[in-house]
Amino acid sequence: MKKNLREKEQSVSSQPSKSSKGQSGPDGGFISQLKSAMGNTPQAQEMAQLQTGADQYTSQLKEDRQTSKTVGDGMDIAQLKPLSKGKLNVIGENHNESDARREQERTFVMDETSGGDYWEEEQFKIVVQGQETEADPLIYKVLADMHRIETLARHAIIKIKEEDKDTAEEKRTKMNNMARLAHAQWSHIEGIPYTGNLSAEQVETRDKLMKERVQKMDDCVTAVNNVCDGSLNADKAAPTVKAFTTTMKGVMEEPKLNKLRSKAMHEAAEGAAAKKGAWKVGDFHISDIETLLEGAAPGYNLMTRGEFNDELKKKEQ
Repeated sequence: MKKNLREKEQSVSSQPSKSSKGQSGPDGGFISQLKSAMGNTPQAQEMAQLQTGADQYTSQLKEDRQTSKTVGDGMDIAQLKPLSKGKLNVIGENHNESDARREQERTFVMDETSGGDYWEEEQFKIVVQGQETEADPLIYKVLADMHRIETLARHAIIKIKEEDKDTAEEKRTKMNNMARLAHAQWSHIEGIPYTGNLSAEQVETRDKLMKERVQKMDDCVTAVNNVCDGSLNADKAAPTVKAFTTTMKGVMEEPKLNKLRSKAMHEAAEGAAAKKGAWKVGDFHISDIETLLEGAAPGYNLMTRGEFNDELKKKEQ
């Protein structure tokens, strides 16, 4: 890997990799690869659910936004916008809504784009310096998950001190689940020069810093588990938990991390604009990209959740 990273820097590929087809399976994205590696076990299902919850964490207040007046049966005239047949469509969604109708959406996209592909948020891939990676950068998801782990750890300790063992156990369980997810995400991206087409030295520096953060996270998680199990006094665990808290204070909060995700998605879509099909992402990413564009037209077709839903309703009529 080091040898490849030190080769002459290349631009992000203008096409997603061949394994980025919008299908479930080992090449379908991080979630699909996780399930493939672990099998259809309760742990794999749990991590998939955790990832879905993490992706939706900040989206609910933004996804249902309306940008113009509606008439008649509620269809928004300003939002009537067909899918593009000749280039990539980046389309907003409510993940729960779309999960319940994936095959319907997939068929609709194939029909409307003359056989184009369909990618869920984590399935769309690009190639950076010869290495395949998710266009939605997992690095930002890991950092957001670590913020949640730190919060859960602190709350678990507080509840132990309040002798509320049931709530402490609930926090501890969520913390452990999130920590497993963070480790799975991190192992999937270590050494990948994304985002930003990083040099080998930059990747090495980033990975060293991330390993230090992960170690502090592990120390914190272990301390909290020991407190909950009764083998460590809460006061003695406090310095370890505080060390992780201090570390995470130096990491930007999730709203800013999500804006970086949105920017990376936009740049990836621009590089793959000639690819036929639809890439479905959280609708708040569409809002972020629209703000980023400042009225300019992207090289791909950008659609809100509302616009896509209206097109889907027309097809059903």
